Amino acid sequence: MRIIAGKYKYKRLFEFNVPTTRPTSDKVKESLFDILGDLDDTTCLDLFAGTGALGLEALSRGAKFCYFVEQNLDIYKILVKNFQNVGVEKNSVNVLRCDYLKALKGYKSKNLKFDVIFIDPPYKLDLAEKAIDFILDNNLLNENGLICWEHDKGKLEKIEHYNIIKHKKYGSIYLTVLNDYAK
Repeated sequence: MRIIAGKYKYKRLFEFNVPTTRPTSDKVKESLFDILGDLDDTTCLDLFAGTGALGLEALSRGAKFCYFVEQNLDIYKILVKNFQNVGVEKNSVNVLRCDYLKALKGYKSKNLKFDVIFIDPPYKLDLAEKAIDFILDNNLLNENGLICWEHDKGKLEKIEHYNIIKHKKYGSIYLTVLNDYAK
């Protein structure tokens, strides 16, 4: 796994071997960032960060700041190792090792808002729907902000009050980019 474009292009990322997780493929990552376009001066959130591949890719492509959330201690250690390996500037990241909902509640209490939120939890746990509902219900997206959700089939009907910008299938994986109808 590697960064595919931008200032950290070709930097390798350390991976982990946890049966319930899978890394985002380069093909899906490239398609996602083609959809997102220019990320200059954006603030991102990589929720369920894992190796940090999506947030690090965003920073590599010009995002000014990225928040990372990872609950698993062993995976968190790999995430921090990836920051060092890539050479990311410390003043451009904030990383939390905690439950996603605790992190989102903390961001809400600080009135933080994001331009791009990456959501890629283990599919079987149905955490994405709860996270998206919390994000939209608590106005954590900036105007024109986007949620980028990697998931398996049959998930869209569980999300209310959203606007699908793009929905695409890559093998058995779906990529959905959405925002809030109210905006």
